[in-house]
Amino acid sequence: MNFAVNTVLWFIAGFLIVHVSIFLHEVGHLIFCLLYKLPVGRMFVGSGPVVFRFKDCLVWGLWPTEGGVDFSADKWSGPASGAVLSIAGGPLTSYMLWVVCRSHANDVTVTGAVLSFASVLNGLLLVLSLTGTDGHLLKNIVGQIRRQLLQQVSDE
Repeated sequence: MNFAVNTVLWFIAGFLIVHVSIFLHEVGHLIFCLLYKLPVGRMFVGSGPVVFRFKDCLVWGLWPTEGGVDFSADKWSGPASGAVLSIAGGPLTSYMLWVVCRSHANDVTVTGAVLSFASVLNGLLLVLSLTGTDGHLLKNIVGQIRRQLLQQVSDE
């Protein structure tokens, strides 16, 4: 396989891994919201043009730069631990994904490389969510990686 095709395939794989990682991170928030019966508006993954919509519950954007679960803790009368766990559910999920990916990323196969990338990404999502950083930093990181890949392809 030539370098350009290989690069495009890796870019697509990375693109999909980022989408799935953000989705699973948001599912972590959603699980605790549902367990503690917090009122949930919608869950969204990605930004930009909508590529998938399930009713008004799930909206999936093209660019894997952000995600969120809209819930209203102020309209809820349950224990405070429910709201805290709903917020912590995303980082907990990212941490579990990081552990799983790291434990299987030691081989030198394509699967090992993909899992290594996924573990780095989930580690990054964990750090971003724990520090309260919004999606703009992730947009800048993804944009920088995209520019570097395009530069490599044009240099060849």
